[in-house]
Formats: sequence, C-alpha cells, structure tokens
Amino acid sequence: SPSTCIGDLFLQSSGSIHSAYEQYIINYPQSIKTVMYCEKKYPQFGQFLKSAVTEEMRSRGYIDLSSFLILPIQRMTRYTLLLMELNSHTPKDLPDYNLTASAQKLMKTVADTINERKRDEENREELFQLENSFVGEFRIELSSRKLIKESTDFSFYQTKGKKTTCEVFLFNDLLVVCKRRKGKKRKVKLALFFETSPSFSIQADTIHLLNFRKHGLLTLKSEVSAQHAMDWYRLLQQVLSKYVTESE
Repeated sequence: SPSTCIGDLFLQSSGSIHSAYEQYIINYPQSIKTVMYCEKKYPQFGQFLKSAVTEEMRSRGYIDLSSFLILPIQRMTRYTLLLMELNSHTPKDLPDYNLTASAQKLMKTVADTINERKRDEENREELFQLENSFVGEFRIELSSRKLIKESTDFSFYQTKGKKTTCEVFLFNDLLVVCKRRKGKKRKVKLALFFETSPSFSIQADTIHLLNFRKHGLLTLKSEVSAQHAMDWYRLLQQVLSKYVTESE
C-alpha cells in the first residue's frame, strides 16, 4: 500500500547487517580452504557433501557447498541493486522514496566499508606469509604496513659493485630488496625506510637509491626494460611523496 515503507527497515537494521556480513565476508576465503581441505583429507565428508546436493539444487545452479557459501556475499551487492530498483519505481511523493534512497546510499557505504576491511585482512595475511619467508631478524609491522607492489625483475648493485638478482617489495613506508634462497626463504639485502629521507633518480633502465644517513648509493637495474624501470621509479616517487605528506 502507499503507506508501506521498506527503506526504513534497512536503515534500522544497518548496524546488525554490517556486523554479521563483515565477519562472514572476511572469513569466507578461509571457509572455502577449510572445505577443500576436509574434502581431501576425509573422503567420506566429500561423499556426504555430494550426496546432499539434490537434482533440484543442481537445476538451480547449486552444485556443491561452495555454491551456498557464496550466497551471502552476493546478497550484500544485491541489497544495493534492489533498493536502487525499488527507488526508481517509487513515486517521489510517497514517504518511502526518500527512505529507499537513504537506505541505498547506506547499504553501499556498508558494502564499501566491508570490502575495505576485507582488503586490509587480505593484506595482513599476505604480509604475514611474506614475513615468515624472511631469514634473520627483519620483521614487518603488520598493523600499519601495506604492500603496494613487488617484482622479481631487478638486479641489485651495492656500493662495491657486486650484482645480486633480487626481489623488490614496495610498502607504503618502506622499500625492501631481498635475495631469494633455496625454497621460499628470502634474505633481506636492503630495508630502506622512508623516514630516513631517501631520494631516487633514474638513468635508462637503472634506478639509483640514495640514502647517505645509512646506505650511501645503491642501484636497481631492470632486467626487463627501461620502461619497466621508469614505471617503478614513478611509483617510488608517488609513494614516497604520499608518505611525506601524511607524516607532516
């Protein structure tokens, strides 16, 4: 009826929707890994899951447990689309028009916030795995550091001119150069903290890293192309500039 409102129901429930969906979406990747692990380790569990899927379920596209686990994540996006569609068919003179418009914006904000938290958790897990691969005492501060980009296409030259094929990891406040050892272990050759006020220059396919306070002159030579080096140089300048601005 004209007096029936739906938008206010979403507005009233936004807090509980946020808390419930946030934890579910963050834990979703681990739940999928757990199901796959259990199916492999316990064949009877896998057989049970297959037998539980009926023909009716298959006809609707639900072929396994993962098909059901993804549903809450898809529903979060559909809330916004539903409210958008509902608002477009609601006359502007009805009370629910403004309510559905507000609910739509709120649900989008909730979804964006959850996605940002999910990216933060994924970044933290990636950094944790990376930190465990380092040999020695170097540690990553997981709470405040974000991985921006990495590359295996550089050679590293120290002041004495010794060349090392390396991996490069750029963080929001730090540049790390590693030498990969056998297996997945890495030895840190350089940890250049932006708080020490480093500077960068470029010549053809080589990036020069200058930091007199600690390291002197170091170089990274691209094994790909001069354009590859230029792309990295520009990103280094951009990340360093952002760090300086946020630190002021």
